[in-house]
Parts: sequence; structure tokens; C-alpha cells
Amino acid sequence: MISFHRNGYGELVKFDLSQESEGSLRLLDILPAFLDLERNDSHRVYVIDELDRSWHYALSRRLLGIYLSHCSEHSRAQLLFSTHDLMLMDQDLFRRDEIWIAERGENGASSLFSLANCGIRHDKDIRKLYLQGALGGIPQLMRFGSLADTGEGEI
Repeated sequence: MISFHRNGYGELVKFDLSQESEGSLRLLDILPAFLDLERNDSHRVYVIDELDRSWHYALSRRLLGIYLSHCSEHSRAQLLFSTHDLMLMDQDLFRRDEIWIAERGENGASSLFSLANCGIRHDKDIRKLYLQGALGGIPQLMRFGSLADTGEGEI
């Protein structure tokens, strides 16, 4: 695959795939999920690990917004993704039943639970609750305690 980019003089410069950034390559990885939205009869489930890898939050949010705005009641396509970007825990973008948190147990196995089952009032800031450890999913470091405990008081 070959792509073209404009240089500082406005001239098109040819790039091989090996010269592309990790973010550009990541876009190519998820392209099939977006192309499939054009088909109303799609029943595919796309699973993307670390959607936000190599991207700025604004690009992740924009792409998710595009995906969600093109989903129709006729399409059964689904996008399942993991992220470490707390900004994507956004109730303006996703319903609570669409946000799931992974919690690793003492035995090393992870469990998933939906925010819809947490009994949180709708006026509460879920990002703040998450950072405070109230929703789980905060990594536990064996010798250092919880990452939620910054030693700087409340978040």
C-alpha cells in the first residue's frame, strides 16, 4: 500500500506503508468496522483492543461519534473496544449500559461489570468516581497499594 502526504511546500510525497505513523496504521486496522456500517444487513461484532493506542483523545472521540451516528436500527453491527483513556468514559457519548469496567480479582482473573448495574445517580461524575476507586477497575500494585491512593488527598 502506498499513501501520499503533502510536504511543507504543498507537494505530494509518496510514502510506503512502513513509513506511516503508528496512528495511521491503527486507522487502517479499524477501517473494516467503518466500511461495514454502509451495509444495513451487517451482523458483525468488531473487537478492538486499546482503541486509543497511538491516538489523541479527540480523534478517538470523533471516530466513535462517527461510528455511532452511522449505526441504524437495521444494522446489528457492534463495536467492542477496550481503552485506557478515561475521557472516553463519557455519558454524552455512551449510555451507562454501554460502559463496562474490568476488575481483576485476587486470583488474576478479570470480571466485567456494567455501569448500569452500579446504582450511580445520573448527576454524578463517573470519571471522578472511577478515579476515586468507587467503581473498581483501578489497578492494584502488590507492594505499592492502589493507584487511586495518590497521597495527595481526594481526586
